[in-house]
Amino acid sequence: MKKCLQMVYNNKNKIRDIFVGYPGSVQDSRIFRTSPLSDTLAEKCGDYYILEDSGYLCLRHLLTPYKDRGQLT
Repeated sequence: MKKCLQMVYNNKNKIRDIFVGYPGSVQDSRIFRTSPLSDTLAEKCGDYYILEDSGYLCLRHLLTPYKDRGQLT
């Protein structure tokens, strides 16, 4: 069985947070919502941001890319 791994590291490749446990079929956003990092994101990030892919929700300290639907100018 495949397991999902959520890992956060800084610009010096130092691991800041790690969470393992869900099967590979679980959505990224659900894994994040139920991880300990979700509850402590603001205090851990301070003035910094976590860059994520579009599988996550865009939150105050969690930035995701804009979806280009061909209508942006």
